[in-house]
Amino acid sequence: MSSTDLETPPTRLILLSLLVVVGLHVLTAVALAVMKTPKPQPAPKKDITPVEIEFVTLPANNAVAKVETKEPVQQVKRSPSKRSAT
Repeated sequence: MSSTDLETPPTRLILLSLLVVVGLHVLTAVALAVMKTPKPQPAPKKDITPVEIEFVTLPANNAVAKVETKEPVQQVKRSPSKRSAT
C-alpha cells in the first residue's frame, strides 16, 4: 500500500538519499583520519636587550616649597547653654 499523501517521495528515494549522505560523511571522516598534519615548530628565541633607564633629578629651586603664614585664628569660648527642665 502507498501513503495517503500523493506528494511525498517514495521510501526507496528517501533511503537512497540517507545512504548517500552517510557514505559521504564516512568518506570525509576517513580522509581526515589519513591526512597528516604538520608538527608545529617552536619559534626561535630572540635576544632581548635590557631597557636602559636614566634617572632625572629636579632642579634645586623647584624643590623648595613656599609656606604661607596666616594670622592665628582666635577661638571663641562658648558660654554654657541653659537647658530648661520640663
